[in-house]
Amino acid sequence: MFNYFSVKPFRSAFYKDISKKQPRLEYVGGAFLAATFCAGIIINSPSYAVPPVWSTPPVTLISTQLLGANGDSLNGQQVEINGKGQVVTAWVKGSSMLQAKVRIKNQWGNAITLVSDGLGQTTNLLHLAESPLGEAVAVYTFKPTPLSASSTLTTFYNAGQWSLPAAIPATPGATVLNARVRYDGQVTLPATPTATLVWVEQTGTTCSIKAATGKAATGWGLPTTIGSGCYSFIQLAVNKRGEAAVALGTPGFGRRGSPAIVTSRNTAGVWLGLTDLGSLTYGTPPVVAIPNNGAAIALFSDAILGVQWSRRSPTDGSWSAKQTLDGGVPAVPTGIAMAANGTAVAVYNSYYTNVPPSSLFASTLRAGSHIWSVPVSITDPNGTIESFQVSATPAGSFVVGWVNSAPTLPVGVQGSSEGVSALVAGTLDWSNSTLDGDMTGTFISPSPTAVSAAAGRAIVVWNNNNYDDSLTYVYSVLNAATTSIK
Repeated sequence: MFNYFSVKPFRSAFYKDISKKQPRLEYVGGAFLAATFCAGIIINSPSYAVPPVWSTPPVTLISTQLLGANGDSLNGQQVEINGKGQVVTAWVKGSSMLQAKVRIKNQWGNAITLVSDGLGQTTNLLHLAESPLGEAVAVYTFKPTPLSASSTLTTFYNAGQWSLPAAIPATPGATVLNARVRYDGQVTLPATPTATLVWVEQTGTTCSIKAATGKAATGWGLPTTIGSGCYSFIQLAVNKRGEAAVALGTPGFGRRGSPAIVTSRNTAGVWLGLTDLGSLTYGTPPVVAIPNNGAAIALFSDAILGVQWSRRSPTDGSWSAKQTLDGGVPAVPTGIAMAANGTAVAVYNSYYTNVPPSSLFASTLRAGSHIWSVPVSITDPNGTIESFQVSATPAGSFVVGWVNSAPTLPVGVQGSSEGVSALVAGTLDWSNSTLDGDMTGTFISPSPTAVSAAAGRAIVVWNNNNYDDSLTYVYSVLNAATTSIK
């Protein structure tokens, strides 16, 4: 999931030497479009295919009345879907209650409260993961009072039940800065999917990066130290064979921005050393994805160099020197997803979100290739995408969920909107679907759209805050829409 911070404009990074003949952004007719120069001719522009059919009307997962600015908003939603069609979704109600809902055989169960409401307490959902066989785990922080220390807890879902919460195996007394969790895809008996948990903990001024594995039946095993560093941004990817890739960073500060740290675990379960892909200039935190062959890709954006990428060697776990994917953008948020065979899609903003317009661009890297496709705009070029998530099916379809704060499509819609862009496996053009045409809200901005894809299907979950028909109160609602996709 990606909830990005704003960064200061650095316009000189936007204009590049066109003689380099690399994909870049060109301002055409009032919009930023993906383009490349070949013998003086601009080629490539946004193209939209027939979109997947998303379920309508959306399913309302839960709705609650907002009594004020700090009322029972529904936020922080996350969702996971597996190849069997089971869906697990979780969210925070207000600021203290954690709830979850599961869909089995196309039937949604009741909302289950994992953390009850309490005066003065704070709950924050960090991550949610689901296995191919239906087990799931939620990772969250809990602070019983404003002056209390925060605890990082997990609760497993298995055989229709959520377990009691248990603390992660962090060092006693340490402060956990962040945590992420993912399952592998080992489903051939006697092996069953195992969850990998990665977190960063701080004791005094010293920070350590830790990892542990576990499942509902056994809980978490003993932790392993991966490395050191106070990184509050974590992204974790795990493939079918149990290999893992981790990206680490921080919110931007000063001229340094975020470092771009990556590491990985091999099939023997051994974590390798940290690699810094950064260039000591302002950059955004890195993101990472890993296919079944272990050739993971890390992605980040640099104020001077633009969008950068690196590929992991499945043989020894080393990372290649960073290369330029798009040198025509500054330090912007990025996202990446990969199909089972290694085909990748990189998604990123066209410019700073606080200097609109800032639409989304996407580029594709075919399995085994080193050449990315020319980036194309996959959202309204005049809009500004404040947040987005990207997910992939094993067959190579890609789904991007987004919230557009300044849309011009469809015509006449006021306020922000929520939608999905999709690239179906075997096709060349992206489609674009608006699922919620008015995301204006009242007290609370929409949370990032949660998206998940699996074999043959995908789901998006989003929140909205609207006035009721009589305009007497505000209500917060969580919606879900699904589609069949290759």
